[in-house]
Amino acid sequence: MSVVLRAVTRWQAGTERGACRGCEDSRTLPTAFLTLTPQPVRTRVPSGDAADPTGGSLSTSTSTNANANANGAEVAAPKVGQGATLRLVGLQAEVDAAAAAINSLTSGTTTKRQAVPAAVRGAVVGTKGAVLLAIEEECGVTIDMNREKEEVAITGPTPSVNAALERVNNILTDNEEISAEVELKGPHVTQILLSKRRERLREIMSMSSALVIVGREGEFGNGPRKGKRGAAAEGKEGEGKAEGKAGGKAEEAPKAKPSEGGPAVVTIKGRRSQVREAQHHVERLLEEVGWSTVSVPLGTPDLVGVVLGKGGTNAKKLRGAHPGVSIEVVPEECLVYLFSDEVDSLPPAVAAIEEIINANQRSVIEMDATLGRQFFARDGPGKALRDELTGAYPAVTIDRDREANTLKLRGPGAEVAVVVSRIEQFRDAQLTEEVYLCKEDEVSVLNGGEKGLLRTISSETGAELNMKKDRDPTVVLVTGQPGPVAAARDRLVKYLDGDDNGTVVLMEVDPDAIGTIIGKKGANAKRLQNAHNVKIDTLTSRAKIRIYGADAAKVAAAKAEISKSLDATVVTSVVTIGAELINAASLLTPAAVADIGLQYGVSAELSERSVGVVYESNSINGFIVTLKGPSGSIAQARRAIMALAANTAFSVVPLSASQNSDLSYNKSMGTDLLAPIAQMVAGHVTVDVSPLPTGGIIKINSPATSMVHARALVYSLLGERYPGQFASVALEPAAMADGSVMSKQVLRGLTESTGCSHMSLDWDAKCVHINGSPDDVVTAVAEVTRIHEAWASRRKVVSLPGEWMIPVIIGKAGAKIKALRKNHGGVKVEIDDNLMAVVIEAKEGANASASAAEVQALVDASVAARLEQVEVPIPPDTNAIPTLIGRQGAGIKKIEQSTGARIDILKHRDVIVIKGSTNAIASAKKLVDEVFSRATVNGGGGGGGGGGVAGEVSRTA
Repeated sequence: MSVVLRAVTRWQAGTERGACRGCEDSRTLPTAFLTLTPQPVRTRVPSGDAADPTGGSLSTSTSTNANANANGAEVAAPKVGQGATLRLVGLQAEVDAAAAAINSLTSGTTTKRQAVPAAVRGAVVGTKGAVLLAIEEECGVTIDMNREKEEVAITGPTPSVNAALERVNNILTDNEEISAEVELKGPHVTQILLSKRRERLREIMSMSSALVIVGREGEFGNGPRKGKRGAAAEGKEGEGKAEGKAGGKAEEAPKAKPSEGGPAVVTIKGRRSQVREAQHHVERLLEEVGWSTVSVPLGTPDLVGVVLGKGGTNAKKLRGAHPGVSIEVVPEECLVYLFSDEVDSLPPAVAAIEEIINANQRSVIEMDATLGRQFFARDGPGKALRDELTGAYPAVTIDRDREANTLKLRGPGAEVAVVVSRIEQFRDAQLTEEVYLCKEDEVSVLNGGEKGLLRTISSETGAELNMKKDRDPTVVLVTGQPGPVAAARDRLVKYLDGDDNGTVVLMEVDPDAIGTIIGKKGANAKRLQNAHNVKIDTLTSRAKIRIYGADAAKVAAAKAEISKSLDATVVTSVVTIGAELINAASLLTPAAVADIGLQYGVSAELSERSVGVVYESNSINGFIVTLKGPSGSIAQARRAIMALAANTAFSVVPLSASQNSDLSYNKSMGTDLLAPIAQMVAGHVTVDVSPLPTGGIIKINSPATSMVHARALVYSLLGERYPGQFASVALEPAAMADGSVMSKQVLRGLTESTGCSHMSLDWDAKCVHINGSPDDVVTAVAEVTRIHEAWASRRKVVSLPGEWMIPVIIGKAGAKIKALRKNHGGVKVEIDDNLMAVVIEAKEGANASASAAEVQALVDASVAARLEQVEVPIPPDTNAIPTLIGRQGAGIKKIEQSTGARIDILKHRDVIVIKGSTNAIASAKKLVDEVFSRATVNGGGGGGGGGGVAGEVSRTA
């Protein structure tokens, strides 16, 4: 009301002054009376003390500055709830405007309430109510604090009330109790804060009056505890501070063990303004800690324990030696963090830790169980290498992990690197070759315990032989140095397949006749073994028997007796031939089988099998051949029939449902679209369509030599009939054999991802056949091509000029091939005996190309340095060689000196080997041919006569 009155009074003064200037008698001016509802005016009557500014009482009066001013406006002072009358005097227009202005002000009065929790009441009221009074004065409102309801009521004009309410809300927001977290970069920061920056944290709490906790709540405490009469973060009303009445001084909470959940943090609690200030100081503190912290990587988790030591003894020693440095080992990060206020003290501590790390370097070498046994053997090359390494590098320890098939090395870094290199050379120089066994050989090669064949060969050659029964077929792995491996493998193969000196012989025997040789309960076999002092093994799965012994003559005698017995034994044998092999209408006919029987003196009859081989839902019958006659002849007839059947083949081409329906429909209407194929392929071929639940197949029967052609014609016809639905992508055989590149599983995944109907490998045509919609086929072709090209870029093949180049590639103790593997990022380098080439595979195409270039350079240099050679047969004339040699070797020496070639005489092969350059070989061969021609024409002359030979000097190799 006072504000309205003051405003009106100023307006009236200006109006009446203006009226006086324009009128002679102001008493004749118009007069207006306004009745207003008075608003209570609050004045504070202090009755409390300075410590409680809200302790006084508010009294309400209706004083309206009731006095008659010089401008003629008089205001009575009515009681609350009664009306008040204002008398306005002035020009009519101005009186009306003033009355309208006063009415607009008084009609907009409103009251709004805002909750004020007791915890922040003091901040809203202020010291002795200063905050509220300031808001009332600045906004032109009245504010009533209701402590029981914990709210304030703000009354006045609506704009003024809104402004005052915003001021109150800002105070409430600034004093709201909140918490914030600042994440710590690792547990080492927590330790640094608690050990090196504890006082700084106390300063931050003192400046901001906020509660600071290092670590998640309940992990690391470093903030004020609650006082006896209230929380430390809660202050008195009217003071606006966060100090408690009791226990207001920041106390240090006990340190707790860190939990394992989540990262370490600094938690800040308090009023918003306090938290904001404390958070700023904490972030600055963490920046300072980061500037004074360095980290040392440990490399492997094993070194964490080395740096810590047993019970943390090593870490304690480090801290004792560097007292000004905080050293924290963080196992999760494999790091050691070092912190110091004195930067110059960090390098010595870092050097000490790096010295520990270097003295305890770890390395792991993969080594399978076989090589591990050889390396740790009591004698042999493995023991020799161990003794050498132990003497030269005593600080390096070598442990074997049998479960992981690895060697673990520990010691100084430089020494560990040397030891690793030497052991890898030993490992890489080891060769492993495979020798396959039939089921019966599994027993025979192990028979005899310590004196078994495998142990005997291993003991005599130095190689290790291990049988792997989990492989199909069973295999013997021969492992060791190249020389021992070759000797052991040769010895085992000669036992399995027969040798050239007659001590091991294999005989083909029809399986039905093996019982005749063994006899009842093995009686006949025992008799033969005792009579001839030999051993006899029956190899039913191979349809053979093995006869072996120390005396070749006795082995031959046993073989002769068994052959005589077989010729006198008549047996009946059944040969079963599956449908996937035969083409009965072409090659395997009753007439052809009968002819084979006549050839070997047995009866042979062909009949169809009653039980077929099933391909998906299609039953395909095979055939059986019944043979009767002497067991020896039956074995030969069986082999001939199987050879005949092996020249037939069976194959299928998958179709989609729509393609199968189209081909089947045309055939039912008399148009067999596949019929021309049978006329275009050599031999008898049948091509037919069969339905399947998921589509269909084209079945192809043909001679094996014609199958590739027949399949190609089928795919060509399908491509013409269904444009865009069939495609073939050529592949290298090695890519097809690589299971990770183009296996059935990979094709199955590509079929699903591209949406094609079928994708299949064709080993004969060396390609992938694709069947699907045109768009899907295009996508599949692109994907297969991409995979194949990526594989090809990572694989290089370098041809070798001959077997003589293999040792050059391997190098002494495998040094050269190992260097090739390591020089270009760990490429895989293997020698393929069948291809007579070096196969290089790498993860990156550039590495494969670089390694291949190095191999090719080595091959070129070796070829250039190697002498060529030719062989010249020795004429049957007995004087040819003496004539060539000449008196005391003068003849052959003369030829060598004049041509530059070298001549070696190999009597056991009846050849002469001439070595040297191309021109040298040609010149020497011409002279040798002339000598041989003269010796043949002249009939030679022996001894010291006309042949010119003065002795029996000969050069043999």
